[in-house]
Amino acid sequence: MLFGRSKTGDKTYLLVDVESGSVAGALVRLSGNEQPKLFGETRVHLPVLHTYDSGSLIEHIARAAREVVQKVSHVAARVRMHETTADMGRVERAAAFLHAPWGRPNLATGSPDFVEPVVTLLRTTIEMHFGPIPVTPLTAMGGFHRASRAAVPERDYLLASITGEVLELLLVRGGAVVGHATAPIGTNHALRTLRAHAGAHPAEARSLMRAGTHPQFDEALAASGEHFADMFADAAEDLLKRGTTSKVYVLAQEGMGRWYAHALSQSERVGALFQGGVVRDIRAQSLLPHMAAHAEVPDTHLLLWALGTPHTVQ
Repeated sequence: MLFGRSKTGDKTYLLVDVESGSVAGALVRLSGNEQPKLFGETRVHLPVLHTYDSGSLIEHIARAAREVVQKVSHVAARVRMHETTADMGRVERAAAFLHAPWGRPNLATGSPDFVEPVVTLLRTTIEMHFGPIPVTPLTAMGGFHRASRAAVPERDYLLASITGEVLELLLVRGGAVVGHATAPIGTNHALRTLRAHAGAHPAEARSLMRAGTHPQFDEALAASGEHFADMFADAAEDLLKRGTTSKVYVLAQEGMGRWYAHALSQSERVGALFQGGVVRDIRAQSLLPHMAAHAEVPDTHLLLWALGTPHTVQ
């Protein structure tokens, strides 16, 4: 038996991860005295188009969200069918983690900002499959900060989170968030470069980025990496006026983080900004000791949100 009988106070939450290149979902069993149990994980990638406007991007997000939430609801239904796990399939609340541009911390006001049409479509989609359960929007950066003790050992660092179309930076000093910035470059820029200049299919391009090198595609990969490092440096330069650090952590889809970390470590401009500091990618493997259950092939973001979901979410 994978999960065993439920204990008083245990709750099952629906997690939804919404970024600018994919949507993911899962169920997480949270307990006051046990590590989180993550199950039913699924991720749907948006098509890599040449350009997006905000309206068409939200339409693709809506389609992906419907597919993800429906798949996870089917998992919940199957779990409820078995007497020993029925309680785990009863989803009480949902937490939607929104990356920029859909959700971002606002350090000036102390409250996060959300794009309301995206929040509304998530509430509608979740209610369609799970009924009228409470849905709480949370920023991805806030979720990462809550899970940071499991993800990074330092209290001073700069997080570089790369999603489909956006680079999001979070500066942490003494364990507190002191700066946040974004730049319009993400994983899809590299995928477009590999498709346009090396003839790679998007699925093949993702594999190439995970592999890190291939003679046929090295020139396109290097050009994309240099462009990313320059955009990163532009965003980080102003942010570092609020505090310096020598540690950079990279968060991207599993396997791609190594490629981005390598691109940053090869940039002289980035090296000068961080005085020869250390660049590391955050991998699912480092989070697994903090989980009681997870998929055979874990999703780094969903692991983080399982660890970063507040038990008191309303």
